[in-house]
Amino acid sequence: MTRLFAAFFVLFSSYASAEPFNVVSMGDSITTGFNSRWPYDFGNGRYSWATGFSTSIASHLNRLHGTVDRQIKFQNVAKAGTISIELAEQLQAITFQHVDY
Repeated sequence: MTRLFAAFFVLFSSYASAEPFNVVSMGDSITTGFNSRWPYDFGNGRYSWATGFSTSIASHLNRLHGTVDRQIKFQNVAKAGTISIELAEQLQAITFQHVDY
């Protein structure tokens, strides 16, 4: 029985660590990276404070790369012009996804 448990634990541990670390951001124009580069760069996600991947900014995503031991998968569902009441729509877009951060 102990060997069976050990084998299951090893199998489960390797499966769990193979799953990507899912990062999702919601918000408005600031979260999309709107107008982050001149001239008129509307919604340049690589400069988002949340999920931006440019090395020129210290986004949450870039900071997580040094702390998470799994591949990071990210999604930014933010939309420019969103008001607080509309965040429920963004939340619905990610409801059935496994979100880690």
